[in-house]
Amino acid sequence: MEAFLTASKTALTKLSAYYTIRIVLGNQTCDLDSAVCALAQGFCEYLNENKKSKNEENVAIIPILNVAKKEFRIKTEVIYYFRKHGISEELLTFRDQIDLNILTESRENKIEVVLVDHHVLANEDRTLVNSVVEIIDHRPQDASWPWHGKTIHLETVGSCATLVARNLLIKHPEAVDAWLANFLRGNH
Repeated sequence: MEAFLTASKTALTKLSAYYTIRIVLGNQTCDLDSAVCALAQGFCEYLNENKKSKNEENVAIIPILNVAKKEFRIKTEVIYYFRKHGISEELLTFRDQIDLNILTESRENKIEVVLVDHHVLANEDRTLVNSVVEIIDHRPQDASWPWHGKTIHLETVGSCATLVARNLLIKHPEAVDAWLANFLRGNH
């Protein structure tokens, strides 16, 4: 996870070098389930890309905690949990550290967004609608957001981390070590 988060932070400083920028975006509450899912699904996306191609310059994977960095300090449960799992705050990307609206307007890169722990975009995120490629959420489908033509994993379970864990176990069982299993399981 640390190598992935380090690569993500490095990519953030040179986004124009990438053909595709894949954003893994948690929900706006930035609760523990959302934060864990953003990082774990981002890690899964990173493993997918590394399996496909050794050319890491093609795709940047950026997991985003959907809260401003200055507001993160009130997310005490997330802070505690990440520290307990050895995840440094310096390796995290916060919502105010990347302007997704400007990024989606740019024609330099292809933007792909994976929504985790939500499937309804806030008003300020509606510009992302055409960039969404996948949705992973544990809430019932909102009829006003049908998401036609997207990869959708909506299943009513207790935690979105259950769906992300299943995704990792199916696609990359070799990567699910004791640390990652504990990271995913412990937020339930």
